[in-house]
Amino acid sequence: MKLYIDKIRIEKNMSVRELHKKSGVALSHIHNIEQGYKRPSLVVICKIAKALGVPPVELFSCDDN
Repeated sequence: MKLYIDKIRIEKNMSVRELHKKSGVALSHIHNIEQGYKRPSLVVICKIAKALGVPPVELFSCDDN
């Protein structure tokens, strides 16, 4: 499963710092999620999706490529 947080964040013209402030998720945690170092919990996914203004399902792809 692949996450598209960075792609959607960039499309929304939002910096990592702005996403951190809007979502309440730690800046370093967002960075680690976007780099693929960490897998976010469902709670974090929901916070990020809300901050980006998208449904949580839009942050995922079932394609492993």
